This record gives sequence, structure tokens and C-alpha cells, in this order.
Amino acid sequence: MREAIRLAWNYLDHRWQSANADGHGVHSPFLFSFITDILRDDHQYPEYRLPEQFRRELLADHTAFDRLDLGAGSRKKRDQVTIRSMAQRSLQPEKWAQLLYRIIRQYRPGPVLELGTSFGVTTQYLALADPTQPVYTLEGDPFIAAHAANQFIKCGLHLVEVIVGDFDDRLGETLSKMDAVGLALIDGNHRKEPTLRYFEQLLPRVNNDSILIFDDVYWSASMQSAWAMIRSHPQVRCSIDLFRMGIVLFRSEFHEPLHIRLRY
Repeated sequence: MREAIRLAWNYLDHRWQSANADGHGVHSPFLFSFITDILRDDHQYPEYRLPEQFRRELLADHTAFDRLDLGAGSRKKRDQVTIRSMAQRSLQPEKWAQLLYRIIRQYRPGPVLELGTSFGVTTQYLALADPTQPVYTLEGDPFIAAHAANQFIKCGLHLVEVIVGDFDDRLGETLSKMDAVGLALIDGNHRKEPTLRYFEQLLPRVNNDSILIFDDVYWSASMQSAWAMIRSHPQVRCSIDLFRMGIVLFRSEFHEPLHIRLRY
């Protein structure tokens, strides 16, 4: 109950303090373009159809499996669930997955890293946005990872590589395959210490055009604290707080750090 009240309060505070996503009063050309060309882009791109068809299939699949939970608060727990119930809990909502697609489509930042594949609906959006770039996606549950990997093969997404295992064990070796991180989506362990640790591991691989996106930044008081620390890091030149997602930029055109909240 306390966490629900905290989340509701944070949401109301965010709505009160954030700017409308219409570009009004935003002086940064980059942010104005981000608002008008990405947040307000309601075009239904044909690439949306493939991952959304897969989403529908997952939500209709009652296959049971033993889930291995390596996420927030877990101790490598196993419990039996169905694909449908797991998909209901873990899939990125359509609105947000499509936002990620548009970000990559617009900026073409380079190789993509995803921490938290789930069944791969969001991964498909990441891969389809720029089919010329590799996507490295990490998933802790072997069954879920295999299910996602099979779907990528069926869809011809041959530049997607699924890495199975705990993020702490596999992130370092994955980063060693990447000269730079173009875009990273951190969505799999919603705790302060791991989130900050992943952020620190990513920093040596970022460049001027890199984009880091943290999901569920108000999911808990712990995540909210991590988000505040990430925003204040001296390498961060701009942060965009959309309440569900926090976006971090390193662009040198922001001569002074700029942090903005936007309604979306």
C-alpha cells in the first residue's frame, strides 16, 4: 500500500511539474525536435505489425513453464507460470515499445543493447528500427530466451543476438563485443545498486550520440534514487523524464546540463 501511494504521488507530481509534449516553451532545438518528431509522431509504421502480431500470439498462449526469476528482489526463484501470464506482466506496452522504435529510427545511434529481453516483442521493435545494426539482448530465463530467439529467426532478424544469463555475469563480455553503445535499454533488474552498476559499466562505451534509456524509473523508491543519481552524473548532458522511462543523453551541444520532465 505504501509503495502504491508513493507511486501515485510521484505520478501526480510529475504531471504537475512536467511540460506538455507539444514543444511549447522548449528552447533546445534537439528537444523541440524530439517532442515534435518523435513523441508526437502518431504514424502507424508498417514495422509495428510484426511485433504486435507476436504480442497477440503470446497473450493467447497458455503453455506452462518453470520460470527462473533473476529480477528485482529475487533469489533465483522458480515458479510455474504460463506464457500468457508472463507476457501480461513483462511485455512493454505498445505505446512505449513504439516510442523506442521511433527514437532509433530518427537518430540511428548505432549498436543496440537491451537488458531484459522478455519474449522479445520490444527487441523486435529495436531491431526493425535500424536493420543494419546489431542488437544484443540479455535474458536470464533460458526458456524465455529460447522462445524469443526462435521468433527472431522466424522473422529474419539475424542481427539479434540473445545472451542468456544473469546480467552481472554476462554484461561485461557483451560490452566487449561493442565498440560503442548506440542505444541501451535497461529493463530487467529494478533495484538501485544493480542499475547504477550497469550504468557505470556502460559509461566507457558511450559517445556523443549514445542514448541510455532506463525503464520504470519510479517503480520503487530505490529506482527513483538511482534515477536521480544517474541524472546528476557529470557525463550526462541532458535527461528526459517521461515518468515511465528516463532517457539520458551525452550530446555536447548541451553546454550546460539540462533536465526536463515531459508528459507522454
